[in-house]
Amino acid sequence: LIKTSFFASEGELQLPAVYRENQQFIIGEKYLVAPITTRNKRNRQVYLPGRANLWQNYWTKEFFRGGIYVNEEIELDEVSFWVLID
Repeated sequence: LIKTSFFASEGELQLPAVYRENQQFIIGEKYLVAPITTRNKRNRQVYLPGRANLWQNYWTKEFFRGGIYVNEEIELDEVSFWVLID
Protein backbone atom coordinates (compact mmCIF):
# COMPACT_ATOMS: atom_id res chain seq x y z
CA LEU A 1 0.00 0.00 0.00
CA ILE A 2 1.37 3.41 -0.95
CA LYS A 3 0.03 6.42 0.93
CA THR A 4 0.86 10.06 1.54
CA SER A 5 2.99 10.77 4.62
CA PHE A 6 -0.04 12.58 6.08
CA PHE A 7 -1.29 9.19 7.28
CA ALA A 8 1.86 8.59 9.35
CA SER A 9 1.46 11.87 11.24
CA GLU A 10 -0.56 10.85 14.29
CA GLY A 11 -0.79 13.68 16.79
CA GLU A 12 0.54 16.22 14.28
CA LEU A 13 -2.56 16.97 12.24
CA GLN A 14 -2.59 20.56 13.50
CA LEU A 15 0.87 21.26 12.01
CA PRO A 16 0.99 22.99 8.60
CA ALA A 17 3.95 20.84 7.48
CA VAL A 18 1.77 17.73 7.57
CA TYR A 19 -0.56 19.17 4.94
CA ARG A 20 2.11 20.92 2.86
CA GLU A 21 4.23 17.87 2.11
CA ASN A 22 2.92 16.29 -1.08
CA GLN A 23 6.06 14.95 -2.77
CA GLN A 24 6.90 12.11 -0.46
CA PHE A 25 5.05 8.93 0.38
CA ILE A 26 4.95 5.89 2.65
CA ILE A 27 5.23 2.35 1.29
CA GLY A 28 3.59 -0.23 3.54
CA GLU A 29 3.91 0.64 7.20
CA LYS A 30 7.58 1.58 7.51
CA TYR A 31 9.25 2.97 4.39
CA LEU A 32 9.28 6.66 3.49
CA VAL A 33 10.35 7.73 0.00
CA ALA A 34 11.03 11.37 -0.88
CA PRO A 35 12.12 11.69 -4.51
CA ILE A 36 13.63 14.81 -6.00
CA THR A 37 11.19 16.15 -8.56
CA THR A 38 13.16 19.15 -9.82
CA ARG A 39 15.67 18.72 -12.63
CA ASN A 40 19.37 19.07 -11.67
CA LYS A 41 18.56 19.41 -7.97
CA ARG A 42 20.52 17.19 -5.58
CA ASN A 43 19.23 18.21 -2.19
CA ARG A 44 15.86 18.52 -0.51
CA GLN A 45 14.12 18.82 2.81
CA VAL A 46 12.43 15.63 3.93
CA TYR A 47 9.65 15.77 6.51
CA LEU A 48 9.83 12.82 8.92
CA PRO A 49 6.28 12.36 10.23
CA GLY A 50 5.22 11.31 13.71
CA ARG A 51 6.94 12.97 16.66
CA ALA A 52 7.09 9.67 18.53
CA ASN A 53 8.64 7.86 15.55
CA LEU A 54 12.30 7.05 15.09
CA TRP A 55 13.46 7.10 11.44
CA GLN A 56 16.71 5.79 9.95
CA ASN A 57 18.16 7.04 6.69
CA TYR A 58 18.71 3.94 4.57
CA TRP A 59 21.89 5.28 2.93
CA THR A 60 23.67 7.03 5.81
CA LYS A 61 22.29 4.91 8.70
CA GLU A 62 21.66 8.13 10.69
CA PHE A 63 18.71 8.23 13.12
CA PHE A 64 16.25 11.10 13.59
CA ARG A 65 13.09 11.55 15.64
CA GLY A 66 9.98 12.35 13.63
CA GLY A 67 8.15 15.67 13.49
CA ILE A 68 11.08 17.51 11.87
CA TYR A 69 12.50 18.42 8.48
CA VAL A 70 15.90 16.98 7.57
CA ASN A 71 18.09 18.53 4.87
CA GLU A 72 19.47 15.79 2.68
CA GLU A 73 22.02 15.60 -0.13
CA ILE A 74 21.05 12.88 -2.59
CA GLU A 75 23.25 11.28 -5.23
CA LEU A 76 21.92 11.12 -8.78
CA ASP A 77 21.53 7.34 -8.60
CA GLU A 78 19.71 7.37 -5.22
CA VAL A 79 16.35 8.35 -3.82
CA SER A 80 15.71 9.66 -0.32
CA PHE A 81 14.72 6.48 1.53
CA TRP A 82 13.88 6.21 5.23
CA VAL A 83 12.96 3.26 7.45
CA LEU A 84 10.62 3.57 10.45
CA ILE A 85 12.33 1.92 13.41
CA ASP A 86 9.61 2.16 16.08
